[in-house]
Amino acid sequence: MDPTMYNQLEMSEGPLGTCGSNITRRLFGCYVTSQAMMATDMGHRITPDQLNDEFLNRGLYVNGCDGRDGAIHEVFSDINLVRRSDSPNTSADLDMLRTQPNESCILQLDGNALHLGFATHYCYLVWYDGHQVGWNNPFGGVRQYVSSDDAARLITAIIKYSHSEPVSNRVPFQDVDDTRTGVQIAGKLLVESPFLNWADLQQVGQSCARGTGVTYTEAKKVGGKWFDRILTNFGPGAWALADEDVDTRESGITSPDQLPRS
Repeated sequence: MDPTMYNQLEMSEGPLGTCGSNITRRLFGCYVTSQAMMATDMGHRITPDQLNDEFLNRGLYVNGCDGRDGAIHEVFSDINLVRRSDSPNTSADLDMLRTQPNESCILQLDGNALHLGFATHYCYLVWYDGHQVGWNNPFGGVRQYVSSDDAARLITAIIKYSHSEPVSNRVPFQDVDDTRTGVQIAGKLLVESPFLNWADLQQVGQSCARGTGVTYTEAKKVGGKWFDRILTNFGPGAWALADEDVDTRESGITSPDQLPRS
Protein backbone atom coordinates (compact mmCIF):
# COMPACT_ATOMS: atom_id res chain seq x y z
CA MET A 1 0.00 0.00 0.00
CA ASP A 2 1.08 3.58 -0.67
CA PRO A 3 1.91 5.99 2.15
CA THR A 4 -1.07 8.02 3.29
CA MET A 5 -1.91 11.05 1.16
CA TYR A 6 -3.99 13.97 2.42
CA ASN A 7 -4.85 17.16 0.55
CA GLN A 8 -4.90 20.30 2.66
CA LEU A 9 -7.17 21.94 0.09
CA GLU A 10 -9.85 19.44 1.17
CA MET A 11 -9.76 20.54 4.81
CA SER A 12 -12.87 22.20 6.16
CA GLU A 13 -13.22 25.94 5.74
CA GLY A 14 -12.19 28.07 8.66
CA PRO A 15 -9.11 29.39 10.42
CA LEU A 16 -6.05 27.37 11.34
CA GLY A 17 -5.70 27.35 15.11
CA THR A 18 -6.71 30.71 16.50
CA CYS A 19 -4.98 32.97 13.97
CA GLY A 20 -8.12 34.45 12.49
CA SER A 21 -10.02 34.17 9.24
CA ASN A 22 -7.09 35.23 7.02
CA ILE A 23 -5.00 32.20 8.07
CA THR A 24 -7.16 29.43 6.70
CA ARG A 25 -6.71 25.68 7.06
CA ARG A 26 -6.78 25.14 3.33
CA LEU A 27 -4.08 27.69 2.53
CA PHE A 28 -1.82 27.32 5.58
CA GLY A 29 -2.54 23.77 6.75
CA CYS A 30 0.54 22.09 5.22
CA TYR A 31 2.21 21.34 8.58
CA VAL A 32 -0.80 19.78 10.29
CA THR A 33 -1.66 17.87 7.09
CA SER A 34 1.86 16.45 6.83
CA GLN A 35 1.76 15.48 10.51
CA ALA A 36 -1.60 13.77 10.00
CA MET A 37 -0.18 11.69 7.12
CA MET A 38 2.73 10.58 9.28
CA ALA A 39 0.56 9.83 12.33
CA THR A 40 -1.83 7.76 10.22
CA ASP A 41 1.04 5.66 8.85
CA MET A 42 2.25 5.25 12.43
CA GLY A 43 -1.03 3.58 13.34
CA HIS A 44 -3.14 6.55 14.44
CA ARG A 45 -5.68 7.17 11.70
CA ILE A 46 -6.48 10.85 11.94
CA THR A 47 -7.47 13.50 9.41
CA PRO A 48 -5.85 16.93 9.16
CA ASP A 49 -9.02 18.55 10.53
CA GLN A 50 -9.06 16.19 13.50
CA LEU A 51 -5.38 16.82 14.24
CA ASN A 52 -5.91 20.57 13.98
CA ASP A 53 -8.66 20.23 16.58
CA GLU A 54 -6.36 18.19 18.83
CA PHE A 55 -3.62 20.81 18.61
CA LEU A 56 -6.14 23.58 19.22
CA ASN A 57 -7.97 21.94 22.15
CA ARG A 58 -4.70 20.96 23.87
CA GLY A 59 -3.14 24.40 23.40
CA LEU A 60 -0.30 22.97 21.31
CA TYR A 61 -0.12 25.70 18.67
CA VAL A 62 2.47 28.45 19.16
CA ASN A 63 1.47 32.04 18.36
CA GLY A 64 -2.02 30.84 17.61
CA CYS A 65 -1.34 28.61 14.61
CA ASP A 66 2.36 27.78 14.32
CA GLY A 67 3.14 24.07 14.55
CA ARG A 68 5.52 22.79 17.21
CA ASP A 69 7.65 19.74 16.40
CA GLY A 70 7.04 18.04 19.75
CA ALA A 71 3.29 18.57 19.71
CA ILE A 72 2.49 15.30 17.96
CA HIS A 73 4.03 13.40 20.92
CA GLU A 74 1.58 15.12 23.25
CA VAL A 75 -1.28 13.78 21.13
CA PHE A 76 0.22 10.32 20.51
CA SER A 77 2.75 9.37 23.18
CA ASP A 78 4.33 6.60 21.06
CA ILE A 79 5.44 9.09 18.37
CA ASN A 80 8.73 10.63 19.49
CA LEU A 81 10.72 13.53 18.11
CA VAL A 82 14.21 12.23 17.34
CA ARG A 83 15.95 15.29 15.99
CA ARG A 84 15.50 18.45 13.98
CA SER A 85 18.21 19.53 11.54
CA ASP A 86 17.95 23.09 10.18
CA SER A 87 19.76 24.25 7.06
CA PRO A 88 18.39 27.68 6.12
CA ASN A 89 21.59 28.85 4.43
CA THR A 90 23.40 25.58 3.65
CA SER A 91 22.64 22.32 1.87
CA ALA A 92 20.39 20.01 3.85
CA ASP A 93 21.98 16.99 5.54
CA LEU A 94 20.30 14.29 3.48
CA ASP A 95 21.82 11.55 5.66
CA MET A 96 18.95 12.43 8.01
CA LEU A 97 16.61 10.92 5.40
CA ARG A 98 18.13 7.44 5.82
CA THR A 99 15.28 6.30 8.03
CA GLN A 100 14.86 3.06 9.92
CA PRO A 101 11.62 1.07 9.46
CA ASN A 102 10.12 2.75 12.54
CA GLU A 103 11.07 6.30 11.52
CA SER A 104 9.58 9.05 9.37
CA CYS A 105 10.41 12.64 8.52
CA ILE A 106 8.56 15.88 7.98
CA LEU A 107 10.37 18.17 5.54
CA GLN A 108 10.38 21.95 5.74
CA LEU A 109 10.87 23.41 2.27
CA ASP A 110 11.81 26.82 0.94
CA GLY A 111 8.46 28.17 -0.20
CA ASN A 112 10.05 31.06 -2.05
CA ALA A 113 12.23 28.74 -4.14
CA LEU A 114 9.09 26.75 -4.94
CA HIS A 115 7.28 29.99 -5.91
CA LEU A 116 4.45 29.29 -3.47
CA GLY A 117 4.05 32.86 -2.28
CA PHE A 118 5.02 32.12 1.34
CA ALA A 119 8.35 31.45 3.04
CA THR A 120 7.96 27.87 4.28
CA HIS A 121 6.09 24.76 3.23
CA TYR A 122 5.90 21.29 4.79
CA CYS A 123 5.72 17.86 3.17
CA TYR A 124 5.83 14.22 4.32
CA LEU A 125 8.86 12.14 3.31
CA VAL A 126 7.95 8.88 1.56
CA TRP A 127 11.12 7.91 -0.32
CA TYR A 128 14.89 8.36 -0.40
CA ASP A 129 17.39 6.15 -2.21
CA GLY A 130 20.49 8.31 -2.14
CA HIS A 131 19.70 9.75 -5.58
CA GLN A 132 16.08 10.89 -5.37
CA VAL A 133 13.83 12.22 -2.63
CA GLY A 134 10.09 11.65 -2.74
CA TRP A 135 7.52 13.46 -0.64
CA ASN A 136 3.76 13.69 -0.36
CA ASN A 137 2.93 17.35 -0.94
CA PRO A 138 -0.22 18.28 0.98
CA PHE A 139 -0.84 21.31 -1.26
CA GLY A 140 -2.99 19.54 -3.80
CA GLY A 141 -2.23 16.04 -2.46
CA VAL A 142 0.46 15.06 -4.97
CA ARG A 143 3.51 12.79 -4.83
CA GLN A 144 6.67 14.52 -6.04
CA TYR A 145 10.21 13.27 -6.69
CA VAL A 146 13.28 15.47 -7.00
CA SER A 147 16.98 14.78 -7.36
CA SER A 148 19.11 14.71 -4.23
CA ASP A 149 20.86 17.88 -5.39
CA ASP A 150 17.54 19.73 -5.72
CA ALA A 151 16.32 18.34 -2.40
CA ALA A 152 19.45 19.53 -0.60
CA ARG A 153 18.76 23.01 -1.97
CA LEU A 154 15.01 23.09 -1.29
CA ILE A 155 14.90 21.51 2.18
CA THR A 156 15.47 24.02 4.97
CA ALA A 157 14.78 21.63 7.88
CA ILE A 158 14.37 17.88 8.42
CA ILE A 159 12.29 16.79 11.40
CA LYS A 160 12.71 13.10 12.20
CA TYR A 161 10.32 11.04 14.33
CA SER A 162 10.33 7.49 15.61
CA HIS A 163 7.53 5.10 16.54
CA SER A 164 7.39 2.05 18.75
CA GLU A 165 6.47 -0.13 15.75
CA PRO A 166 7.57 -0.15 12.08
CA VAL A 167 5.78 2.50 10.05
CA SER A 168 3.15 1.04 7.72
CA ASN A 169 3.15 1.75 3.97
CA ARG A 170 6.73 3.05 4.04
CA VAL A 171 9.43 1.98 1.61
CA PRO A 172 12.56 1.78 3.78
CA PHE A 173 15.77 3.41 2.58
CA GLN A 174 17.48 1.43 -0.16
CA ASP A 175 20.94 2.15 -1.47
CA VAL A 176 21.32 2.32 -5.24
CA ASP A 177 24.36 0.18 -6.03
CA ASP A 178 25.08 1.48 -9.52
CA THR A 179 23.54 3.51 -12.37
CA ARG A 180 23.77 3.99 -16.13
CA THR A 181 22.32 7.11 -17.76
CA GLY A 182 22.18 8.78 -21.16
CA VAL A 183 21.51 5.59 -23.15
CA GLN A 184 18.88 4.20 -25.50
CA ILE A 185 18.87 0.42 -25.42
CA ALA A 186 16.14 -1.48 -27.28
CA GLY A 187 14.85 -4.92 -26.41
CA LYS A 188 11.86 -7.22 -26.12
CA LEU A 189 10.12 -8.71 -23.12
CA LEU A 190 11.08 -12.33 -22.47
CA VAL A 191 8.08 -12.77 -20.17
CA GLU A 192 5.11 -10.74 -19.02
CA SER A 193 6.64 -8.32 -16.55
CA PRO A 194 5.04 -5.97 -13.99
CA PHE A 195 5.60 -2.27 -14.47
CA LEU A 196 7.33 -0.59 -11.53
CA ASN A 197 7.43 3.03 -10.44
CA TRP A 198 10.90 4.21 -11.46
CA ALA A 199 11.45 6.26 -8.30
CA ASP A 200 10.70 3.62 -5.67
CA LEU A 201 10.41 0.37 -7.72
CA GLN A 202 6.97 -0.41 -6.36
CA GLN A 203 4.51 -2.20 -8.65
CA VAL A 204 1.97 0.11 -10.28
CA GLY A 205 -0.67 -2.53 -10.98
CA GLN A 206 -0.07 -2.94 -14.73
CA SER A 207 2.19 -5.23 -16.72
CA CYS A 208 3.99 -5.38 -20.06
CA ALA A 209 3.19 -8.36 -22.31
CA ARG A 210 5.73 -10.90 -23.44
CA GLY A 211 7.27 -9.94 -26.81
CA THR A 212 6.59 -6.22 -26.42
CA GLY A 213 9.36 -4.00 -27.76
CA VAL A 214 10.71 -1.46 -25.29
CA THR A 215 13.59 0.99 -25.02
CA TYR A 216 15.23 2.12 -21.82
CA THR A 217 17.05 5.40 -21.23
CA GLU A 218 18.74 4.67 -17.91
CA ALA A 219 19.16 1.83 -15.47
CA LYS A 220 19.88 1.46 -11.78
CA LYS A 221 20.99 -1.49 -9.69
CA VAL A 222 19.21 -1.97 -6.36
CA GLY A 223 19.80 -4.98 -4.17
CA GLY A 224 22.02 -6.55 -6.82
CA LYS A 225 19.35 -6.36 -9.57
CA TRP A 226 19.15 -3.96 -12.52
CA PHE A 227 15.98 -2.03 -13.35
CA ASP A 228 15.40 -0.18 -16.64
CA ARG A 229 13.60 3.16 -17.03
CA ILE A 230 11.32 2.78 -20.05
CA LEU A 231 11.19 5.41 -22.80
CA THR A 232 7.77 6.81 -23.79
CA ASN A 233 6.66 8.96 -26.71
CA PHE A 234 7.23 11.98 -24.48
CA GLY A 235 10.70 11.08 -23.22
CA PRO A 236 11.98 9.08 -20.24
CA GLY A 237 8.96 7.67 -18.45
CA ALA A 238 7.98 7.24 -14.83
CA TRP A 239 7.84 3.43 -15.09
CA ALA A 240 10.49 0.74 -15.09
CA LEU A 241 10.92 -2.97 -15.79
CA ALA A 242 13.25 -5.54 -14.29
CA ASP A 243 16.22 -5.77 -16.64
CA GLU A 244 16.30 -9.55 -16.33
CA ASP A 245 12.93 -9.64 -18.11
CA VAL A 246 14.18 -7.62 -21.13
CA ASP A 247 16.13 -9.26 -23.97
CA THR A 248 18.57 -6.64 -25.31
CA ARG A 249 20.93 -8.94 -27.21
CA GLU A 250 20.07 -7.32 -30.56
CA SER A 251 21.44 -4.06 -29.10
CA GLY A 252 24.70 -5.85 -28.44
CA ILE A 253 24.46 -6.12 -24.67
CA THR A 254 22.97 -8.49 -22.14
CA SER A 255 23.20 -6.30 -19.03
CA PRO A 256 23.62 -2.61 -18.12
CA ASP A 257 26.91 -3.67 -16.53
CA GLN A 258 28.32 -3.66 -20.08
CA LEU A 259 27.44 0.02 -20.62
CA PRO A 260 29.98 2.75 -19.85
CA ARG A 261 29.35 4.89 -16.80
CA SER A 262 28.35 8.41 -17.76
